[in-house]
Amino acid sequence: MSNINISKKRLDKEKVFVVIAPWKYRWFHHSMIKAKIPKDCGYLHYSYSMDILNDDPYITKQNFLEILDIIHDDMNHLNKLKERNFYMYGHSMAGTFVMILADLMPVKAVAAIVPGSNLAECFWNGASTQLLKQDMEQRGMTLPKLKDLWAEISPDSYFKKKSINTKFYLRLSSKDVVIPYENGIKLVKLMKKNKIKFELDENTLTHSHNCGYDYMFPAKTIKKLLNC
Repeated sequence: MSNINISKKRLDKEKVFVVIAPWKYRWFHHSMIKAKIPKDCGYLHYSYSMDILNDDPYITKQNFLEILDIIHDDMNHLNKLKERNFYMYGHSMAGTFVMILADLMPVKAVAAIVPGSNLAECFWNGASTQLLKQDMEQRGMTLPKLKDLWAEISPDSYFKKKSINTKFYLRLSSKDVVIPYENGIKLVKLMKKNKIKFELDENTLTHSHNCGYDYMFPAKTIKKLLNC
């Protein structure tokens, strides 16, 4: 399993932010986000090691499922103590986790910054994962096979249950080549088809600039979540 780190604060509060780190995360990336979360809200913050993505697609799938289980169990535990309003916040690949979890249990609102619809397609076509993709190809993996294998950990397999009652805030970039813009547009079309409530912001910044700007100036996104 990929190493996972968890930090938490003010978990007695009714409103709880669940912040999930992206791939290639550095500890300081979310320091400003946690600092800007209002004092009447608690937070759970999850990060994981880079080997969550492995050239063995079966190990990658197991890593994702184990992290989903950990976060889901933590949220369920808090709900058993008293009912909470959860606000989920994920950048880049972490959008996969927040979108799936919002379909598995009640979540008030979700912010997904530069996300994608299909995990396998994002991995196969994304600029940052080409070396791992090449290693998979040497193992005989193809995109159709990977889409079948990773269906359980792909956002486009969801948006059918609890997320119907969740409000989503999405930010996409037409210049994104890490999670290709076309895959983000597929996500928008899927959400429209399934009548999911969402707000969309689009820009022309790079993938890393979108994440970096939101790390440094998260107040807008936090406000949008709390106003849902």
